[in-house]
Amino acid sequence: MNKRLWILASVVGLFSGVSSVYGAEAPNAGTPPSADEQKAYAELGQRGVLVQPLAAGSNWFYVSFRGADKPDSALYSLLKGVPGTVELDLSGQKLAESDFNALEGLKNLRKLNLSKSSVNDAALSHLSGLSKLESLNLFQTEVGDAGLANLKGMAGLKRLYVYQTKVTDTGIEQVKAAMPGVKVEKGGAVLLPPKKDEPKKDDAEAKK
Repeated sequence: MNKRLWILASVVGLFSGVSSVYGAEAPNAGTPPSADEQKAYAELGQRGVLVQPLAAGSNWFYVSFRGADKPDSALYSLLKGVPGTVELDLSGQKLAESDFNALEGLKNLRKLNLSKSSVNDAALSHLSGLSKLESLNLFQTEVGDAGLANLKGMAGLKRLYVYQTKVTDTGIEQVKAAMPGVKVEKGGAVLLPPKKDEPKKDDAEAKK
């Protein structure tokens, strides 16, 4: 009997990138950024943060800290002034818990990548008010079941990635019970048997 190994691909980068897939929920062009918002985006850019509109003519922005120049609390605090951000990549960033306060004002945020960051259970409480958040990547973080409990009120959440975290199967089941529409991905490898109608190799040879 042949066994097939199906690998659930790692999605460390799945939640990052400018090309967004929102389907019918795609945000419209949005309101042009205010002078203060433009200034905040400019300051982020001067510190090496990538700021890019989702599309030509769009007032919604993708922001990535991957190339940031020595990110600190002052840099993270600029996120308070950029409500037009719908995709945010903080992967690998070492934020203090207080730095997560800046995310509370991102009411239009749809995708958040916190993979390999310093996010923990307590820090996730700052995300509870992000009602439009659809995708959250917590790959390889210290988040556990207690942290996921902070997400149960996020009605818009559709996809949650918890591979290589402290989250247990019990915690996942609790999230699914509270938020039936959420797809929780643990990653890793899954070994599946062959399909029932697939003949064994010996049987196939005998029929020749």
